[in-house]
Amino acid sequence: ADLVASYSVVQTVDDITKAALAYAEKVGSEEVGKLTADITTAFSGGDYVNGVYTGGSRDDRAKESTMGTLIADSLLKTLSNAERGGAQIGIVNPGGMRAELLYKGSSATTGDADGKIVRSEANSVLPFVNNLWTTTLTGAQLRSVLEEQWQPAGSSRPYLQLGLSSNVSYTYNSGAAAGSRIGRIMVNGKLVNATDTFRIGSFSFLLAGGDNFNTFKAGTRTLDSGLVDYEAWIDYLKANSPVKPSFAKHGVGVTSSISAKVGQSYTLSVSSLDLTSLGSPANTTLKVTVDGEVVADNVPVTKGAAQTTFIVKHNGPVVLTANPSGTVVHGSVVISKVDDQEHKPSAKATVKKGKSYTFKTKLAEIGNGVWPTGKLYTYVNGKKVDTQSLRTVEKGVQKITLTKKDLKRFGKKTVTVTTKIVRSRTVNTAVVKTIKLKIK
Repeated sequence: ADLVASYSVVQTVDDITKAALAYAEKVGSEEVGKLTADITTAFSGGDYVNGVYTGGSRDDRAKESTMGTLIADSLLKTLSNAERGGAQIGIVNPGGMRAELLYKGSSATTGDADGKIVRSEANSVLPFVNNLWTTTLTGAQLRSVLEEQWQPAGSSRPYLQLGLSSNVSYTYNSGAAAGSRIGRIMVNGKLVNATDTFRIGSFSFLLAGGDNFNTFKAGTRTLDSGLVDYEAWIDYLKANSPVKPSFAKHGVGVTSSISAKVGQSYTLSVSSLDLTSLGSPANTTLKVTVDGEVVADNVPVTKGAAQTTFIVKHNGPVVLTANPSGTVVHGSVVISKVDDQEHKPSAKATVKKGKSYTFKTKLAEIGNGVWPTGKLYTYVNGKKVDTQSLRTVEKGVQKITLTKKDLKRFGKKTVTVTTKIVRSRTVNTAVVKTIKLKIK
């Protein structure tokens, strides 16, 4: 007040400042979207109360968050159009998220009712005014980017967790050697191969190699969309409200053998299943499937970790689903079928002309009560005459009948009857039995 009274120029500055603050309050109070629950960065120092994370302090940059997923999804949606770069994956650096979106309205902000997002809140989340870029990475480079979350020695933070769009997931083993920590990477439900290519959408800061993510600098066809982060973010909120938190993890620790065979006992350990964003549920159980068949269910989860041992009944992808978050993990294990042995490959038999012939094949147990599955084809002189679905029967015995019609059409005194296992998820194609059949 003394300065204003003494200097007219200070009065002018004071008037300009007050007008700017009044205008900011008016613009900042504009509703730009709605949300169904808190969407925040990762917190530390809190706890799960009644199964839901609460308390602690914000901005734990070493963990995934509901905010990271939402912003990465917004980048993907905003930049997916070919004219904006054709993004297929959205990625956000944890330091790029500077505030929370809270369901509870703030009495300090005009018009900020419960469930409402006002412009000042949205703007505080992404305050840097970065441009939005896209670049192309190979599958090998995407793996390298995920490896770079473990920061170089001497960095201010030893680990920085990237936020990924909902269509991306991966497994990791933090105890593995540098460069080999990342396991299976999935994009849109498909396994990523080293030679695959993906358009990545993110902030100019990150794609220029910020926070030691140097692989981004090797990306090709890097384009500037011309869009500014906070403007595109607010447009996304307007177009997609109400937004809601996703509690699914993208990266999950998996420790197990990388290979297994049908019939073996296999132990699988997982960790880091839980988020620490406000409102995130603590997972309680885990379901394990192999090629869609449940092999372990209601596996207890404690502090985001679980371990289970099961018998591998057939080959196929291993998928883990955590409850109640809905986190889906594609296990890095490769399950191999076994080689079935031949049984009585040179048996001989006789059948009367014009009669049918019934014989039995005995299937070899693979181990731990697992029997071959698939189809059993029977051939006479190389021509398929019978197909049966393999089922577990007493002592693995399968009965096959060749009709008189099957045998008559060959018009020979001796035929070769062969049975083979095909289309099996347990054993490689194998000859089960060969019979030299005389027809008298």
